[in-house]
Amino acid sequence: MKIKVALDKCRYTTKPIDSEARKMRIHLPQEENYYDIKTIADCVGQHGQAFLPATYNGLASKQENFEQCQLFGIDFDDEPDYEKIKRKLVEYHLPIVFSYDTFSSTPEHPKYRIILCHIVPITERWLADMILKMLKKMFPEADKHCFETARLDYYSGKNGVIIGTPHFPSYLYQLIAFSIGISEHGSLKNRKVSYKGYQFLMMACSSLFVTFTTLY
Repeated sequence: MKIKVALDKCRYTTKPIDSEARKMRIHLPQEENYYDIKTIADCVGQHGQAFLPATYNGLASKQENFEQCQLFGIDFDDEPDYEKIKRKLVEYHLPIVFSYDTFSSTPEHPKYRIILCHIVPITERWLADMILKMLKKMFPEADKHCFETARLDYYSGKNGVIIGTPHFPSYLYQLIAFSIGISEHGSLKNRKVSYKGYQFLMMACSSLFVTFTTLY
């Protein structure tokens, strides 16, 4: 699977200084292309190349210019237990596609970024915003600034190692159920749903409240 991102050609071994970061924000949106996950992970986590997971119409990475996004990152600056976060992601069926330490990470104070991948590109900003808000609620220990579509830009690093129709992957069901305080572990399956005079099969939760809330 190829994913559209903006990937910098420059390689860094330390976090870019302010002047470098300003230049990067200008030229990086012009570096859009399609790459497989392994290539992105190697470039970002091993070779220190910055990337922009969201792409934008025009040269400015502003919310109103949002085009699409398929990768979502969560930054952890104050949660040293990486294995704890991995277990939490497994619990909610959110597979990590890759992760890496940020340049400011140290053995005494580890900082890392986890990257998740949606099954298809998200082309509606409201949907990207909703996914980010739900992830923010699920991971209150994460950096609050990483949950904004206008900030879907990540520096490189090191040591890289919704409820709706069946078109959406199942983990979105758990995300929305979690966001309204309902546990839906293991209860997702195809169910017969009646809605506005229509009856159809869809991947749904056992809670009718969750199902019908998301159909709106």
